[in-house]
Order: sequence, then structure tokens, then C-alpha cells
Amino acid sequence: MQWLGLQQRAIAINELAIAAVGSVVAIGVVFAVSDYLPHGDHLLIVASTGASAVLIFAVPHGRLSQPWPVIVGHCLCAVIGVSFAQWIGTGPQTAAITVGTCIVAMGLFRCVHPPAGATALTAVLGGPDILELGYLFVISPVLINMLALVAIAILLNLPFRSRQYPVNRPWLPKEPLG
Repeated sequence: MQWLGLQQRAIAINELAIAAVGSVVAIGVVFAVSDYLPHGDHLLIVASTGASAVLIFAVPHGRLSQPWPVIVGHCLCAVIGVSFAQWIGTGPQTAAITVGTCIVAMGLFRCVHPPAGATALTAVLGGPDILELGYLFVISPVLINMLALVAIAILLNLPFRSRQYPVNRPWLPKEPLG
């Protein structure tokens, strides 16, 4: 089972509850914010936002969950996805090239965030509505979705000593994790 990556210890029920409530609130806020955006509808919710919520709320101390990888990773991959969709076209070959390019770019910019690869795929395979947005897709919905997620994560984790998000919070005194 270790070879398969089974976690050795179960996650504490209170941690699961905080993660679940946090993700419900965050995704709810993302939907509410999207209603006020131009073209305000649920098209503006990028599905990868759900995967980011899982990382941010279930693994708040994780390197891939921190604000830089979340925000910059998604925006960088959105730019790459939109660019490739416009320059190369859409389809499986473009999708494959896009994801590979995103991995290299996120590595170079030190912002690896796996759900961001799905954001790039959305830009390439999302259909005519996404293509029509062009580079606006990077700002709305991607940047706005990620800023909302990170802001909610910061606010919801503030009361918990064991859940420092982000890990480095210069506005608070240093506290040991645990």
C-alpha cells in the first residue's frame, strides 16, 4: 500500500471539516463574484478552481497550495493556453503541446500548481465562448477566481494556529506549526 501512496495516517476529522467548509465557502464566493463580472455566468467558473480549492483547503501547508503557485501558475498557464489556441488552433495536439509547455513554464517561474494545467486545457479545448474571450480569459475568470480562492483561504485559516495559510505570513508573529 505504501507503493500506491496510501497515507499512513488518516486526516483528523476537524481538519477535514475545516477543509470542507472552507472549500464550500470559497467556491460559493467564486460563483457569487462571477455573477458580477462581464458576461456574468457560470461559464466564468474554471473547473480547475475546484482542484485548486482541494489543494488550498485540504493541504494548506503544501508547497503547491501557496498563493504564488496558485495565482501565477493559473495565470501563466491561461496565457499559454490562450496563445496556443490562437496561434496553433484547438485540438488534441495543441492540448498536448500546451500542457508540456505549461510544465516547463511553471518550473521556470517556480509556480508549479497542477490544476493550472487544466486551466490551460480549458483555454485550448473550452469551445467558442472561451476562444471569444481571448486574453480576457486570463483576467476574468482565471485571475479573479484565484484571487477569491486565496483571499478566502487566508481569512478562513486566520483563526487556526495549526492552519497557517499562507505558510509565510509576514503580518503575523511567527508561530510553530503543529
